[in-house]
Amino acid sequence: MNPNRILVCPDSFKGTLTAKQAARAIADAAELVFRDAVVDLFPLADGGEGTLDCLAACGFSVVRISVRHPLNGTVNARYLYRDKTAVIESAEAIGLPLVGTDKNPLLTTSYGLGELIADAIGRGAETVFVTLGGSSTNDGGCGVAAALGYRFFDATGHEFLPTGGTLTQIDRIIPPTAFPTVAVTAWTDVDNPVCGMRGASYVYAPQKGASSADLPLLDNGLRHLCQLLDADPDTPGGGAAGGLGIGLKIFCGATLRPGIEEILRLTQFDRALDQVDLVVTGEGKFDDQSLMGKVFSGVTAHTRPRGIPVAVVAGKASPVSAEQLESAGVVLVAESDPAPDGDYRTDAYRRLRDGAARAFSQLADKSF
Repeated sequence: MNPNRILVCPDSFKGTLTAKQAARAIADAAELVFRDAVVDLFPLADGGEGTLDCLAACGFSVVRISVRHPLNGTVNARYLYRDKTAVIESAEAIGLPLVGTDKNPLLTTSYGLGELIADAIGRGAETVFVTLGGSSTNDGGCGVAAALGYRFFDATGHEFLPTGGTLTQIDRIIPPTAFPTVAVTAWTDVDNPVCGMRGASYVYAPQKGASSADLPLLDNGLRHLCQLLDADPDTPGGGAAGGLGIGLKIFCGATLRPGIEEILRLTQFDRALDQVDLVVTGEGKFDDQSLMGKVFSGVTAHTRPRGIPVAVVAGKASPVSAEQLESAGVVLVAESDPAPDGDYRTDAYRRLRDGAARAFSQLADKSF
């Protein structure tokens, strides 16, 4: 195989490399092996962390404001704005890294995310995209709702701000007298329901600091909220970001969509595929989940109709059926070189570059 034009479009390698850094490492390898090829970089995201960086080059302006921290104080957060369209990454305001070692989904609030949405609406946004993922919260979006004018009362008539641990105390919810006409779309890469063993609490709350004893309380809180809102607790994607998916759907009338498709549209990915002979994508861990709503699935949905072969270079790759790979047009799955000390963060750029170069050398000897 001797491609004339290669498009390198990985997701971020979480915990090690940004999508831009990963794209550069893979491109270095491609330029070393395929010396006559033109190699273009097109870093991507699926609607989770890194989405703002992915879209910043598409003509959006960066807006920076101070919003409420998930636990206490304030945090400086960004969002993108262009032509009455805002792109807001929830992790900017309520991300798990913001709480450090104080992780506690019983106490964290999504209020700061609501402030970002309110600021965008105040700026004149008519379309708001909210990326879900990486949140520290489990409040079903009640914090967002409070920032947008919803009021929450307990059985004694006391108004309060519900968090994951106090959702069961909500007795009455009063919506704002007027809500702006704005189209909200929530981008998510998971299809988990709100409640149950596959729901927000049991699947994701442990990594946010919840103990096993906390999980029934958190799950019951989200179930209680769904009952109050007459919302379906089995809504696919409703459990994303601690129930933020269902919260945005009910409180803001949001539509839940896979983030990768919207990102490919906004970045005009199809145009980038013109005259491309090989597409290289990848992520930190490539497995069966990569085929569902991730960057890989989005990329191959666009390359397959054009008959463009795809190579995958990942930090770590788990077995995926040959039939699935063949149907997606995948001609290569490769990994970064292993870390001598077993720590995937060690020298990640060089290991990815060298692993990709070794794989590309094998690919160069094949014909398709």
